[in-house]
Amino acid sequence: MALSICSVYRTISTDAVLVIAGLIPLHFAAEEKRELYVKAEINDEVKNHQRRDTYQIWQEEWDTSDKGRWTRKLIHNVEDWTSRKHGDVDYYITQFLSEHGVFMDFLHRIKKIPNGNCMYCDEIDNAEHTLFCCPR
Repeated sequence: MALSICSVYRTISTDAVLVIAGLIPLHFAAEEKRELYVKAEINDEVKNHQRRDTYQIWQEEWDTSDKGRWTRKLIHNVEDWTSRKHGDVDYYITQFLSEHGVFMDFLHRIKKIPNGNCMYCDEIDNAEHTLFCCPR
């Protein structure tokens, strides 16, 4: 589901695609539902408190994950990202956020092209280079 929401390649890590898509990992969502189920009284305050706990646990996992390092540089806080009120994620935004896409370095890593250099300046072509450094 997260792959189709983001229109992303299957090569992206699960950790990164769930953050980009704004989907709470299933094991955290299930634990949140279980915690709510065992509580005697459920109201909005209890639900909101449980959701904050879920975000905190998810954030701890995201901070310690060795996957999605580029994505983590751009999206530090999962709660802020998932609760934003602007900016839908599409194919192009996802390529930038994941660094999996039409960047020469990525295409070289998956053996689609012979080298990962930028065709304009001969530096390594990745998301950071394309958007911030390339002179074109």
